[in-house]
Amino acid sequence: MVTYHNPTGENMMDHTTGKTKGKYIIDEVGVTSEALTGRGGLSLFVRYLRNIGIYAQLQGLFGSMRRSKKGLPIGEVFKQLLCFFVDGTSRHLVYFDSLKRDEGYASAIESAPEGMLSSHGVKRFFRAFWWPRIYLFRHLLQRLFLWRLRLKRPSVVVLGLDTMVMDNDEALQRQGVRPTYKRVKGFQPLQMSWGRFVIDAVFRAGDKHCNHSDTAEKMVRHVVKRIRKHYRADVPIVIRMDSGFFDQKLFEVFEQLGIGYVCGGKLYEDIKGYISRVDGSSWGRYESGADVWQYVEMGDRRGSWSRFRRAIFCRPVCEGGQMLLSFVRPEAIIYTNLGMGQSIDGGLLDCGRGWMITPGGSLVCIMAEAAMSWCIGR
Repeated sequence: MVTYHNPTGENMMDHTTGKTKGKYIIDEVGVTSEALTGRGGLSLFVRYLRNIGIYAQLQGLFGSMRRSKKGLPIGEVFKQLLCFFVDGTSRHLVYFDSLKRDEGYASAIESAPEGMLSSHGVKRFFRAFWWPRIYLFRHLLQRLFLWRLRLKRPSVVVLGLDTMVMDNDEALQRQGVRPTYKRVKGFQPLQMSWGRFVIDAVFRAGDKHCNHSDTAEKMVRHVVKRIRKHYRADVPIVIRMDSGFFDQKLFEVFEQLGIGYVCGGKLYEDIKGYISRVDGSSWGRYESGADVWQYVEMGDRRGSWSRFRRAIFCRPVCEGGQMLLSFVRPEAIIYTNLGMGQSIDGGLLDCGRGWMITPGGSLVCIMAEAAMSWCIGR
């Protein structure tokens, strides 16, 4: 339940994306017994967008798309689009025509009813985009990321690198879609994340695998450069990846940049044969709450590799307090340069994160945010 206070008595629709200057104040956010629709949180979402100052960023990046002063401000257009995505009631653009006639929805997102977008207006706006303008979204994501870095000031920056399959099977017009590894036709953008935030993304066709071309390498180089320039030059950076990025060329790039990586590997037959001969006394044990894992460290060098790299073979023994039989235990192998005496180790030790270079620390990195599901079954 959100209670607003309007001390001036002015029309609430006189403003949309501008500063409120204390005119419309949220007095209280509490629990109510009344049934609320999914739109109940849109008012808070709109206030969040306004307070983080994103409209000024959007205006600076996309302001040239407004060809006439008679049209809606760019910030207002983006606000209605973002609310449409967050609401999720419909995924069809024609739904904007229904929203345009809904004064209650306009009030919920603090927009004037006469300023609501129609489906035709949204289509015209999307048609105005072309590749250089699409690229500007990456700048926006990175600006928000660097802003959050300066607010949180983490001692270690742990990034995730992965792809996301976008299912477009139900669409009648599917220009540019390709079959994905999940057996649907769609797209598979490459994304870099920091915690729960996406900080960079490259839109790609569905048949582009994780480490396709040099896209991942360029993304990592660019983001690392920006972190060191706009946040801290000496901050330790660690990247988590699944087995789709299992490539020596990519590992060499990370080692040249002086950053850490924790990557899921592939269980080749020679590795399985070696593990079957490992003595029981060589196995380590990692516990996290009611979950228990066994692991064994080794040095591994694939046939085309120029050097050995640290590898940790692991398998769950107990999940949620329940013991797992040997034939149902998923197995995974993790490759990392943490604990190899490289510059990243010194940075982690200096900031009190020395536990990350231990075998258990590597397990924590790869298992964070369910990362072990990336390694298993790939």
